[in-house]
Amino acid sequence: MASTLNISLPEHAADYVVTHVESEEFSTPSDFIAALIRNEMERQHELEERLLAALNDGDSITLTSDEVERGDIIGQLRQKMIDRQGRAA
Repeated sequence: MASTLNISLPEHAADYVVTHVESEEFSTPSDFIAALIRNEMERQHELEERLLAALNDGDSITLTSDEVERGDIIGQLRQKMIDRQGRAA
C-alpha cells in the first residue's frame, strides 16, 4: 500500500532529482526517492549485520543498563566499534 508524503527540497536537490528522472533512470521523482530510501535501508541492514558478526566473532562489546534504557542500541554499538577502532589505530 502506497502512502503520500509531501516533501520540500532545496532547489539544487530538486534539480538533481529531475535530472535523474529526465535521463530515464527513473520514471518519476517518487521512484527516485523510493530507490534512495531502499538503498539506505539496505545499507543500515548491512551495517547491523556487520556489527552482529563482530559480536559473534568474540569481539564483545558491553552495554550498560543505562545505555540499553536510553535505546538506539545499534547506534551505541556503532559508536563503541568506532571508538575501539580508533584506539587500535
